[in-house]
Amino acid sequence: MIWFNPRHPAVLARGLHLPPDPVAPHTVSQRIGHLRALHAYGVSRQLAPWVGDWSDDDFKTYIEHRCQQGEAASATGHVHVIKTLHRFRGTLASSGLARDPWPDRSTNAVVDHPTVPELKTPVIRPETWFPLVRAAWTYINDFGPDILRALDYWHRLQAEAHPLSTAEADTRFTAWVADPGNKVPVHQLTGRLTVNWQLLTFLIGFESRKMAFFTKQNRAGLARRATAERLVAEGRIRTSLIDGLREVTREDDSRGPWHDSLQPRELAIECLALRNACYVFVAALSMMRDCEIREITKDALTEYFGTPAVKSVKRKLDPDLPTAHWWIITPVAQAIETAMHLSMNDTLAFAGVTPRASTAMASPARPLSHASSSTSTVTGESPVLPRSLPARSPRTCSAGPWPCSPATTPDRKSPSACSSSTQPPEPWPIAGPRATWITTPPGPASSPPPSPNVGSNG
Repeated sequence: MIWFNPRHPAVLARGLHLPPDPVAPHTVSQRIGHLRALHAYGVSRQLAPWVGDWSDDDFKTYIEHRCQQGEAASATGHVHVIKTLHRFRGTLASSGLARDPWPDRSTNAVVDHPTVPELKTPVIRPETWFPLVRAAWTYINDFGPDILRALDYWHRLQAEAHPLSTAEADTRFTAWVADPGNKVPVHQLTGRLTVNWQLLTFLIGFESRKMAFFTKQNRAGLARRATAERLVAEGRIRTSLIDGLREVTREDDSRGPWHDSLQPRELAIECLALRNACYVFVAALSMMRDCEIREITKDALTEYFGTPAVKSVKRKLDPDLPTAHWWIITPVAQAIETAMHLSMNDTLAFAGVTPRASTAMASPARPLSHASSSTSTVTGESPVLPRSLPARSPRTCSAGPWPCSPATTPDRKSPSACSSSTQPPEPWPIAGPRATWITTPPGPASSPPPSPNVGSNG
C-alpha cells in the first residue's frame, strides 16, 4: 500500500519521503511476486520464517541464485525489493530489515549490471573531434563574413534585375562596358577561363534567361560576346562575386584568397558548409541535443540570470515541451547569428539555406575541393589567433553581450535587433593540428587564453 500511497500522512509521519507519483499497479504486482519468490527460496533452504532474521550472506546467496536462473537485469528487481524492506522498516508492521545487505551500493551495482548500457555508436576520437570543432570555427569566423557578404550581394543583384527590352539592355550594356571599374565574371569549367554569362547579365542589371542576350544564334549576340571576351583579354575580369576575400597561407607558403571562385554555384555549396559548421560548433559547445538545436528560433538569443543564453524547446522525457535555457559563450552566439542569417525559414535558425544546394553535400566535415588549394596544411603546433582581430566587426546585439555576424549591416533586419557598439568582441583561439583545408591565421603567435566554460543543459 505504501507504493500506491507514497504521500499518505501516515507514511510521511514515519519519516519516509517518496516521489509523489504512485507506482503502476503492474509494477507493484511484479514486486509482490518477488516477495513470494524470496519466501519460497527461504522455505526450500530451511531458513528462518521471517526474512528479517536472515543473514546478509543468505540474501547474497539468493541473488546469486536468481542470476543463475536468468540475466542479471532480471535480478535487479529482487535486489530492489530486498533494499525496500530495509528502507520501509520504520513503516512496516513487521519492522522490515534492520540493515541493508549491500550498503552504499546501487541496485544495478549489486548484480554488476550497468545503469547505462554500452554505447552502440562509436565515440568520435579526440584526434578527429577537436580538429573538427576548430575547422567549424574557422569556417564561422574566418570564411563566414565573406560568405554572408557574397550572399547579401547576390540577393541584391537578383532583386535589382528587371526584364528589359533588347534596346534597353543594349544601352545598359554599352554603359557598363564604358565604366573601367566594371569587370567580367569568369570561371574555370573546362580548365580555361570562361565568361559566366548568366552572372554577367545580373551585374549589368537585367536577367536574360528569356532574352538570349548573349546568344550565339545571331550576329548581335555574337557581337556582344566578342565585346565581353575582349574585356577578358584586357584583364578586366573578376573570379568572385565580391572583392577582398580573406587571405590565407597556401601549402606553397604563398598567400591569396581562401576561395578562388566564389560565384553563385559555389556560393550555394559554401552556404551549406557554413550552416553545417554552425551546427557542429553549437552542438559541441552548448551541450544541446539535436532536437533542441533544430528548435532554435530567430529570437532565441537572450539572457538568463544575467548571462548570455539561448532558449529552445526541451523534448526529452518531458511531454509538456517546456522552454529551456542553455548558457552559452560568445562564439556560440556568433555561430547562431550566422545560422540565422543563412536560414531561408522565417522562424527557425537552422533550416534550408539555398534551394540550389545538393543534399549530398550535407556532411558537416565534407572537405571542399577548393580548400586544398587555397589553405595551408598545418602539422604539429600551430599559431594562435592574436588577442585582437581587426577583421571582426565590433558589433553587439542589444539583447546580450555577444557579437552579431561580422557581415551584419545597418540596413539588414536582424532577428536580435543588432546595434552598434564600441566594445570589440573577444577573439576565439584556433590552435593545434587541423585538416588540410583549415587556414593558418595571420599575425604573431601568442599564448593561448584559458578555455571558456561550455554551456550546460538548462
